[in-house]
Amino acid sequence: MSIVNGPKIGTMVSAANGDTYGDGDRHQLRTQQGLIQANVISMLLSAAPVSPANGATYVVGAAPTGWSPTGQTVAANDIAYWAVDPQDGPSISPTIVTGAWEFYVPQAGWSVYDNTTHLTWKFDGTLWNFSRIAGTATVTNPALFIAVPYPVTYTGTNAPVVTVTAVGADPTTVAAVWVTNTGSAGAWTGFNINVHTTPASTQVFNYVVEG
Repeated sequence: MSIVNGPKIGTMVSAANGDTYGDGDRHQLRTQQGLIQANVISMLLSAAPVSPANGATYVVGAAPTGWSPTGQTVAANDIAYWAVDPQDGPSISPTIVTGAWEFYVPQAGWSVYDNTTHLTWKFDGTLWNFSRIAGTATVTNPALFIAVPYPVTYTGTNAPVVTVTAVGADPTTVAAVWVTNTGSAGAWTGFNINVHTTPASTQVFNYVVEG
């Protein structure tokens, strides 16, 4: 057999005329189910779910356990796809007839949508982090700041970039607005919107966070 797997995703991209490649072809089709417009049940799950449904997809967390049966190797950050195919053979995933985890090593720049946090996550080659959050925050008299927590900790070395825009602005307040990050490298938990002058009543801000 001369089946050739791709350089980026380890599924079949070529085979010689006359080769028997049913298992590889079916595996390649399952890859499309797991990776095209990728969405996952949850992110960075270390312990495998006990009774996954066909097509269940996750991003694997640190120190993975229980991701079997499978014929493949699993590591943190992999995309895990549970597949059941009674017509397939055992050459790639030995237990595929009754169910097997199949894993895909992410490339830098890949994105997935997480149905638990309702955020889009992006892989930077080392870590998964949310790529964008947008929202509204209000500073209310007599406060000089509002704390905005992230829905999940951002684990990048550098804090995400926060852009703040005043809505219906009090000129004295908008003239002196700045953002301070909360947390530290590898564990950013949110940010504060600070104002120099207490607003007369309330000051509303739109914010965008980009990782």
